[in-house]
Amino acid sequence: MIKDYQSGTGIKDQILYCISKKLGVSVKGDSYLSLVLRDSSGVIDAKVWDINDSTNNFSEKDFVAVSGTIVTFKDALQISVNNVTVVPKDQVTISDFCPVTPQNIDSMKTDLTNMI
Repeated sequence: MIKDYQSGTGIKDQILYCISKKLGVSVKGDSYLSLVLRDSSGVIDAKVWDINDSTNNFSEKDFVAVSGTIVTFKDALQISVNNVTVVPKDQVTISDFCPVTPQNIDSMKTDLTNMI
């Protein structure tokens, strides 16, 4: 889960949903992919510095298995991606990628009803 990521640790074949995929150019003139990935616990930026067939074989809105290292850049965690593989939609549970609350739903309903 993204919420559990810590800088300096690695991830292997972590299944995430690709919200966005953009081609960028570094200050040195090198191309890279800038990604925004999510699971039910949150969203994280990711960078693919070595663009090749094993890191550029997917599109926005794909589920992907990501391997790489969690790094800190400008006080925020991001993934430095080594490998990305498309995961077929029929092999994932869509609800695993939707935001959820840690709060008790019944208690939230009661609070909302009391406010109205």
